[in-house]
Amino acid sequence: MSAPPAGKRVVLIGWSGADWALAEPFLAAGWMPNLAALRREGASGSLRGFAPFDPGMSWMTAATGCHPDEHGVIPGGSVACQRPPLWRTLSALGRPTAVLGWPGVRVADEAAHSAAATGVSEYFARGAAPSASVWPAARADELATALVPPAEIDPALLGLFIPRLAELDLKRDPRPTRLLHHLAELYSLHNASIALALNDRPALLAVCFPFLRRICDEFLPYHLSRDTAAHGSAAALYGEVVIGAYRLVDVLLGDLLRHFEADATVMLISDHGYALQLRSHRSKSVA
Repeated sequence: MSAPPAGKRVVLIGWSGADWALAEPFLAAGWMPNLAALRREGASGSLRGFAPFDPGMSWMTAATGCHPDEHGVIPGGSVACQRPPLWRTLSALGRPTAVLGWPGVRVADEAAHSAAATGVSEYFARGAAPSASVWPAARADELATALVPPAEIDPALLGLFIPRLAELDLKRDPRPTRLLHHLAELYSLHNASIALALNDRPALLAVCFPFLRRICDEFLPYHLSRDTAAHGSAAALYGEVVIGAYRLVDVLLGDLLRHFEADATVMLISDHGYALQLRSHRSKSVA
């Protein structure tokens, strides 16, 4: 991947698991104005993925512009990336970069090869010690202040995703608690991104959010079945979670972009969608 022009900043945002087929009704309803603005003012389309799906392989392909056979990050492998991702290219030119939550990134490799880069690994917001998930290590304490423990998430926020939250016994149903942990991870990465955008003014900020993937992996069946008898009462209880997740990431997208100039280059990408589940649901609905 070639470096952007000097002076022009780039924001590379990953929404793991984001799917146009899911987003289109939300866009049409006016629930995702920031994504709508990006598409209206730029270009959009579908990316071709690789099978079998592996987060590290997919995201390092996006970061390097190289085929997995070239960059070497493959499913089940433990080989460090063999091709420089965009932030290393910029770092070699002395331009500051920030990398957050990018699958396939290894802290030791980035600390050794990206002198002008600051970043956090994908494990930073999942409970890993900042000293082991931040580079350079000297910034661990600073970035640790961005972490949001699940206990600090206002439980009332769950009501935006689960309107009938009061009907649930949280001691017997772990799904709301898992949602709290996903929200804590999302806000931790978001806070760290804004901190680096403000303090470092990086030429490139690359951040990957796994939030939509985590939400869809667990709650998509309830979203698809909320107008049918499938999944029983769970569909009625959890049918709005996916909608809430897409609306929230759009709000945070707008918040992040407010910390960059209007002429910054913004790229928003996904690694995979849920075509098989969506197609299966439509087939059953038609039948």
